[in-house]
Amino acid sequence: MSKTKLMRYMWYFALFGNLLFVSSEAAGIQAAVPYPQKVPCPGPKAEIKMLNGSPAFYLDGKTRTGLMGEETKPRPYVENGRLVLTCLPNWYTNRSLTANCKLDGPVVIEAAVAVREVFEGGANVSIQASAGRSFYFLGLEEVSGERCISFLKYHRDYERWFNIPFNWETGRLYRLKMVIDGNKISAFVDGNPVAEKEDLEEPLPVSQAAFSVFHTCSTVDDIRISTIDGKVLFEDDFTMANPKLWRGDLANPGQIKTLGPPESGMAFSGQGVHIYLVTLDFRYGVWYGPNAFNFSSMDKKFKNILESDAEARFLIRWRLLPPDWWINSHTDEEVLDSNGKALVSMRFVSYPSETWREEGGEAVRQVIRHHNSSTFGERIIGYNLDYGRYEWLFESGERFYDYSEVSRRTFRGWLKARYGTDDGLQKSWRDKSVTLNTADIPTAEERRQGDFYNFKDPARGANKVADYLQFNAESVSDLICFFAKAIKEETDRKRLTLFFFGYHIPADAPVNYNSRGHHAMLSVLESPDVDALCAPFQYRERQPGGMSMYGSGVAGSMRLHGKFFWGEDDTRTHISGENTSYGRTNTAEETVNVHKRNFAYALSEAESLWWVDWGLGWLEDRATMENIGRIEKIGEESLRRDRSRNAEIAVIVSQRSHFFLKADSNTASLLNNLMPHQVYNEMSRIGAPFDMYLIEDIARIPQYKLYIFLDTFYMTDEQRKTVMEKVRREHATALWIFAPGYVTEEGFSKEAMAELTGIELEPQDAGGQLSLYLCDFDHPITRRCPPGLRFGVDRHMGPIIKCADNQADVLGMYAAYSGTHPDGTFKTGMEYGPGLAVKENGSWRSIWCGVPNLPASLLRGIAEYAGVHVYSDSEDFLCANKSMLSIHARYAGKRTIKLPVPVKVVDAFSGEVVSEKTTSFSVNLEKYETKMWWLESN
Repeated sequence: MSKTKLMRYMWYFALFGNLLFVSSEAAGIQAAVPYPQKVPCPGPKAEIKMLNGSPAFYLDGKTRTGLMGEETKPRPYVENGRLVLTCLPNWYTNRSLTANCKLDGPVVIEAAVAVREVFEGGANVSIQASAGRSFYFLGLEEVSGERCISFLKYHRDYERWFNIPFNWETGRLYRLKMVIDGNKISAFVDGNPVAEKEDLEEPLPVSQAAFSVFHTCSTVDDIRISTIDGKVLFEDDFTMANPKLWRGDLANPGQIKTLGPPESGMAFSGQGVHIYLVTLDFRYGVWYGPNAFNFSSMDKKFKNILESDAEARFLIRWRLLPPDWWINSHTDEEVLDSNGKALVSMRFVSYPSETWREEGGEAVRQVIRHHNSSTFGERIIGYNLDYGRYEWLFESGERFYDYSEVSRRTFRGWLKARYGTDDGLQKSWRDKSVTLNTADIPTAEERRQGDFYNFKDPARGANKVADYLQFNAESVSDLICFFAKAIKEETDRKRLTLFFFGYHIPADAPVNYNSRGHHAMLSVLESPDVDALCAPFQYRERQPGGMSMYGSGVAGSMRLHGKFFWGEDDTRTHISGENTSYGRTNTAEETVNVHKRNFAYALSEAESLWWVDWGLGWLEDRATMENIGRIEKIGEESLRRDRSRNAEIAVIVSQRSHFFLKADSNTASLLNNLMPHQVYNEMSRIGAPFDMYLIEDIARIPQYKLYIFLDTFYMTDEQRKTVMEKVRREHATALWIFAPGYVTEEGFSKEAMAELTGIELEPQDAGGQLSLYLCDFDHPITRRCPPGLRFGVDRHMGPIIKCADNQADVLGMYAAYSGTHPDGTFKTGMEYGPGLAVKENGSWRSIWCGVPNLPASLLRGIAEYAGVHVYSDSEDFLCANKSMLSIHARYAGKRTIKLPVPVKVVDAFSGEVVSEKTTSFSVNLEKYETKMWWLESN
């Protein structure tokens, strides 16, 4: 989830959180009659089945690419000298534009506005100003059917300063004005003062100004920002569209996106993509009260799309968050942080809440029964359910969840099922005073504290925190499985179930990473009611010249359990706002090549994707859409080829390991270096594909030449035994990072590390800012590494672990800056010692590195040492499977690509035959160019 999107949601939630529930009578809505019994599901069956070695999407017995586009959503545009901002019912209820100018000092913000159409209750059109982290709003608003002038502030929560009755008329222009002078904010309508407020808490002056609408179609005739003495700082009379004046996306009339007709060539339907993401949100316009539903706006969406594309199919992207009226009547069920506070920007109820399962589950069934009984019911292929802060997550950052009474009560029941007796609990928690009836959720301080540097020790009671984190994660997984089962039952198992879930490799690990809710993935993968997972492409390396992977990452385990995967491609294209971040492309050519890169990665993993632009018009470009048409055709072609993987590297991850790490900024830094930076920035550039698995699947995975154990600090005795047997039986090479197997069920153990890795390792009573430099360039692993290669972490980590095995070859040495002891006392001096070692153990090889962030060149040397086929050493982003290969260039120049077996090489996009039969070929690439080839065996 991007920060841009988060901010957009945050603004309208802060503003209008208490306005969302409008009674059926006040809003003029007829409550739908609930369906007392199940309605048969019509139409074809959507399912996931194996095809050529990997899960595939089938519709009515036929394979499909699964490529999807987003439903049409409006964005700001200029028409006849007026700015038009419009929303759509039940989706993107808020639209805004921010003036592209920096402000500093007392200002006057004024605009002539008119409401054209009110879509639902809670309508609002506002001018707004930001000062520090606060936002001030003055607008025309509708509250429970009553029209008024609203004047309010948002800062982590909203303060409704004034709600002044004012019967504004639809279609009439009103001039809104805010004067911000020091800490005094004054509001005017049509030149008349309506309210004044002194805000002594916030850091003024104003920095930015904006205009927004909510649940309406509204227009702006002009907007002006000036100093108190009348000097104009910014103005726009909208005689023409001028995107340079605005942050965000302002369309020219000719650019406004439409779905069709197909012959236009601009719409998804014109490019052969006929599956649309259509959003449904419980909070707006659907579920108005107990047994009260309104389906009109939702039905209108389907009708509009079908009128433009007669072949349309729909995937429902369903925000399951309870409406405010429901939360307000069940406040004791709401998620709370360690201070007893609810989330500000997005309220939801505790994952284990039985009340929510009962009533929310019934509401889900009622909506699906309506779909089944409607004329468009046979067009629905599945439901993509979303919950929590976003994507089944708790809020990221430094707050800890969930301390609601529901969570506490259910946790005690979970402990009873786990331990059975007080004695069993006391032995595990190392606490003779605790009982199953008094056990409580660990405090925030207990979650922050470590026993030995970054680690928490089971021998000192760490299972108290670990148990709660396990319970917390299982609560999320259980709720996913609950809703998946309800959907399968209501649709006669004809519709797919998808979930944003399994985010093991984050874009950036927050302090509360180990309690975000995605650390019990196995039960979801094992559920017969879950068909697929989905996630956005990672946000860390999206730029041209970057790479494509998903936040979940654990694609190997997904395939092993027969789960399909959809990636979300929300690339910020060359026609997005100039200040848009997250790897924005700068030209149409870059957009085409980044889209090709993202698609090629999905294809190499036998997955699919969908394109979204969040209603901001990022895809409204002929070259972009024609490229999507070519991608659809290549996707169809791929279904006739071998989709199985041929990776020779397996990356093994452990979700439970993270429950034995303290939650603080140093651990967050360690995890960022160990996971997203290691995987996205370095592993992705080895020049050879890799598969990622959960350690729970270790006994089932196929044979690999190189196993990389990424974050496997904790292993059960059974997992440790299976790992050792597998690696040694297969005569493989293992790369262990930092502290493999250091945390056992009984406590810390250097003996367990030595047994697992075959290398004697010695933890030191020292932590620090670790840096590692190579000291042996004659070994096959390091022979081709740059002589000055050095890598490490930028924050303190510990313990520092040294190689103490005189039979191992030391390839790298630590230089660790001074750190602290676990008790906080300062440790002076530098730590030196062996930090990278390799050992031949007869039939297998073991490599250990005590610091994360191994560079791609070193990883490539390790891969070649293990006998892995490396396609290219150019450090471009490369992906491959048995029938295809793709490369995305970081720089211009010639590349020589080596193939594992002789094959015919065909350019997938141009159809050009590169070679009839070869084991290597060369290609000249432009900077940021993406190439993809079919590899055809005779």
